[in-house]
Amino acid sequence: GKGGGSVRTLASNACVHFFLLSDLPPPAPAALLPVNIRVRNVSIGSLYEMHQRAVGLSLPGGSAALESQARRSSGKSFLAGRDISSTKLNDLKPMWGEVFGELLAGYSFWGYLQDDVLLGNLTAP
Repeated sequence: GKGGGSVRTLASNACVHFFLLSDLPPPAPAALLPVNIRVRNVSIGSLYEMHQRAVGLSLPGGSAALESQARRSSGKSFLAGRDISSTKLNDLKPMWGEVFGELLAGYSFWGYLQDDVLLGNLTAP
């Protein structure tokens, strides 16, 4: 299924921790995922609220409107009558160091990637 190859390449980097953040069900039950992969369910509305609290981000429409409209759409969120695709939400990712500060505490570095990216050995010299 979708993401299966990606999960295998994450698992092959056993000394790197990965947090899968999504409003979709995980690619496998948590008990079946490799120990270096953790899943966190984050709705679009809660993601908006987290950005608002952490960095003062203010998007038109607010979180309730965002949640409601996201549920009605197929793969798109709508803000203030304008289509905002899920790829547009990628613009928020550079702020995730602040937004997910608690989750990232204790790590020396962090990054983000799409769910369809296949990784090589991240720790190879």
